[in-house]
Formats: sequence, structure tokens, C-alpha cells
Amino acid sequence: AVLGFVRGTVGRDLPIRDIDNMFSLFARDEQDALGPVSYDGYQLLQAQLAAVARLGAARESQSLVQVHERSQVMSIATITPELAELLHIPADEGVVISHRLWESEFAAAAGVRGEPLWIDGIDTHVADVAPEGLDGLYIGRAVDIWMPAREALANGFDRSSRTFWAIGRLGPNVSIDQVQAVVNSTRSGADAIAVLSY
Repeated sequence: AVLGFVRGTVGRDLPIRDIDNMFSLFARDEQDALGPVSYDGYQLLQAQLAAVARLGAARESQSLVQVHERSQVMSIATITPELAELLHIPADEGVVISHRLWESEFAAAAGVRGEPLWIDGIDTHVADVAPEGLDGLYIGRAVDIWMPAREALANGFDRSSRTFWAIGRLGPNVSIDQVQAVVNSTRSGADAIAVLSY
């Protein structure tokens, strides 16, 4: 609890270039609480914002991961190519492991690329290591493995369920208020999207 409080009140230098120009988009649920958007909703938002901002998305989940013949539940972030670019995560074939996982499970070995992994029984491999300090999408919610969205999309998940966190970067001379106006130009009330600084 103390560590969570300190993380929330002490600023950190995240390894994200131009982070001051990044923002998050949130949908509202039946209780008016802010949360993720659906994948279909993300694609609509991406099309709306094409002229003013770059938008990516990620879906967090828990999966059974086998590393070196040991299985454990880990946090997975399935990310679109746009978000991989915003967070400076290599979007090659395979998955990107967190710096923390690289140190704890692979002893910070230089030759980790190509190491096999099994995620929910699916064979894959390590493509790279995420930048040090990039613990997750949001403070207090660690991500162990970053996976390209195309692999998850191929498995046919529910595109209408609200499970994707939308994160973007403002275009030149664009403000968060302008993004808010664009995304809500055809929405109102409970359908309105909240745009907050990342």
C-alpha cells in the first residue's frame, strides 16, 4: 500500500518520448465510471482522430505463461502497432518481455532474443525487451509481456466488449480540448468520451 501511494505521488521519468503530448480516451459505463473502449469503438475513434492525433490501444489480460518449463500466471498487454510505436516497443514477430521479467526469469542475458515462450499453450518467442522503467500502461498495473494485437485478433475475441485502453499522442498544435471536441462531435451524455492527459 505504501509503495502504491509513493508511486502515485512521486513523479517518474517514463521512457516515453514527448509524454506531455500523450492522452488517454475513456468510455463511460452504466454507472458513469470511466473505463476502456471496445475494439470496434477504438477503430471508430482512430478514424475520427486521424487528422489531429495518433491513437493506439491495448488490451490487458492474465495468461498462463511457461518459461523454462515453469508455468505461472502473468500480465499480458496486447497492443496495436500504433501503441507499440508510441511506447517505443519493438513490434517485430514474437513478444516483448518487460525489463523486470528479463532480469528475473532470464538473468538479464544478452542473448534473450529468440528464447521460447508458451502463452496459454501457444508457442511464441521473445523478440525484444521493453525499455527499463516502462512497467505497464498505467502506474500500479504492471505488464509482464507485450504482445502484438494481430496475434490476439487472429484468435477471434469479442470486438464489441469494452476491454481496450486507448492512448494517443497529440498532433502539432493540437490540444486535448480539441481532441475532446472532435471525438464528441457526434456523441453526448452517457456516450461521451473522456479525454485526459496521459
